[in-house]
Amino acid sequence: MYLLKLSPNEANGKWVKVPVGDEKPSPRYGHQMVFLKPFILIVGGSVNNEPSNEVWFLSIEKSPFFWKKIEFDGEAMKVPPARVYHSATVWKSSDKGDMVLLFGGRN
Repeated sequence: MYLLKLSPNEANGKWVKVPVGDEKPSPRYGHQMVFLKPFILIVGGSVNNEPSNEVWFLSIEKSPFFWKKIEFDGEAMKVPPARVYHSATVWKSSDKGDMVLLFGGRN
Protein backbone atom coordinates (compact mmCIF):
# COMPACT_ATOMS: atom_id res chain seq x y z
CA MET A 1 0.00 0.00 0.00
CA TYR A 2 1.29 3.44 -0.93
CA LEU A 3 0.40 6.97 0.15
CA LEU A 4 0.82 9.96 -2.15
CA LYS A 5 2.04 12.92 -0.11
CA LEU A 6 1.16 16.20 -1.79
CA SER A 7 2.81 19.49 -1.01
CA PRO A 8 0.44 22.49 -0.91
CA ASN A 9 3.23 24.85 -2.04
CA GLU A 10 4.59 22.77 -4.91
CA ALA A 11 3.21 21.00 -7.96
CA ASN A 12 4.83 17.68 -7.09
CA GLY A 13 4.23 14.78 -4.78
CA LYS A 14 6.04 11.88 -3.20
CA TRP A 15 5.00 8.22 -2.97
CA VAL A 16 5.60 6.63 0.44
CA LYS A 17 5.20 2.92 1.26
CA VAL A 18 2.75 2.56 4.19
CA PRO A 19 3.93 0.12 6.87
CA VAL A 20 1.21 -2.36 7.86
CA GLY A 21 1.13 -5.49 10.02
CA ASP A 22 1.52 -9.05 8.76
CA GLU A 23 -2.18 -9.85 8.16
CA LYS A 24 -3.57 -8.24 5.01
CA PRO A 25 -6.10 -8.83 2.23
CA SER A 26 -5.15 -11.16 -0.61
CA PRO A 27 -4.26 -9.51 -3.92
CA ARG A 28 -7.46 -8.60 -5.78
CA TYR A 29 -9.00 -6.54 -8.56
CA GLY A 30 -12.48 -5.14 -9.20
CA HIS A 31 -12.87 -4.17 -5.52
CA GLN A 32 -13.98 -0.92 -3.93
CA MET A 33 -12.25 1.17 -1.29
CA VAL A 34 -14.05 3.71 0.90
CA PHE A 35 -12.84 5.97 3.70
CA LEU A 36 -14.94 5.85 6.86
CA LYS A 37 -12.85 7.74 9.42
CA PRO A 38 -10.74 6.32 11.07
CA PHE A 39 -10.92 3.29 8.76
CA ILE A 40 -10.26 2.49 5.12
CA LEU A 41 -12.53 -0.33 3.95
CA ILE A 42 -11.88 -2.77 1.09
CA VAL A 43 -15.09 -4.40 -0.16
CA GLY A 44 -15.29 -7.46 -2.42
CA GLY A 45 -13.35 -7.85 -5.62
CA SER A 46 -11.91 -10.84 -7.40
CA VAL A 47 -9.54 -12.99 -5.34
CA ASN A 48 -7.78 -15.80 -7.26
CA ASN A 49 -10.20 -15.12 -10.17
CA GLU A 50 -13.24 -15.74 -7.94
CA PRO A 51 -15.69 -13.02 -6.78
CA SER A 52 -15.43 -12.30 -3.05
CA ASN A 53 -17.68 -10.68 -0.47
CA GLU A 54 -14.83 -10.10 1.98
CA VAL A 55 -14.67 -6.80 3.84
CA TRP A 56 -11.36 -5.67 5.33
CA PHE A 57 -10.62 -2.51 7.28
CA LEU A 58 -7.37 -0.66 7.83
CA SER A 59 -7.21 1.30 11.06
CA ILE A 60 -5.31 4.53 10.43
CA GLU A 61 -5.58 6.08 13.90
CA LYS A 62 -1.95 5.42 14.80
CA SER A 63 1.08 3.77 13.26
CA PRO A 64 1.80 0.96 12.70
CA PHE A 65 -1.40 0.45 10.74
CA PHE A 66 -3.06 -2.96 10.65
CA TRP A 67 -5.60 -4.77 8.46
CA LYS A 68 -8.46 -6.79 9.96
CA LYS A 69 -11.03 -8.93 8.16
CA ILE A 70 -14.62 -8.31 9.25
CA GLU A 71 -16.48 -11.51 10.10
CA PHE A 72 -20.27 -11.48 9.71
CA ASP A 73 -22.63 -13.36 12.03
CA GLY A 74 -26.29 -14.15 11.53
CA GLU A 75 -28.44 -14.93 8.54
CA ALA A 76 -26.80 -15.40 5.15
CA MET A 77 -29.45 -13.15 3.56
CA LYS A 78 -27.99 -10.16 5.43
CA VAL A 79 -24.53 -10.60 3.88
CA PRO A 80 -24.19 -9.21 0.35
CA PRO A 81 -23.23 -11.77 -2.31
CA ALA A 82 -19.73 -11.78 -3.74
CA ARG A 83 -19.23 -8.76 -6.04
CA VAL A 84 -16.75 -7.52 -8.63
CA TYR A 85 -16.72 -4.09 -10.35
CA HIS A 86 -19.41 -2.69 -8.04
CA SER A 87 -19.76 0.80 -6.60
CA ALA A 88 -19.52 1.68 -2.92
CA THR A 89 -19.99 4.92 -1.04
CA VAL A 90 -20.42 6.14 2.54
CA TRP A 91 -23.84 7.36 3.62
CA LYS A 92 -23.79 9.57 6.70
CA SER A 93 -27.09 9.57 8.56
CA SER A 94 -27.68 11.55 11.74
CA ASP A 95 -30.24 9.07 13.10
CA LYS A 96 -28.75 5.75 11.87
CA GLY A 97 -25.00 6.42 11.93
CA ASP A 98 -22.56 5.94 9.07
CA MET A 99 -23.25 3.20 6.52
CA VAL A 100 -21.57 1.81 3.42
CA LEU A 101 -23.85 1.35 0.41
CA LEU A 102 -23.06 -1.14 -2.37
CA PHE A 103 -24.59 -1.06 -5.82
CA GLY A 104 -24.26 -3.04 -9.03
CA GLY A 105 -21.30 -5.06 -10.13
CA ARG A 106 -21.41 -8.70 -11.08
CA ASN A 107 -20.77 -12.09 -9.56
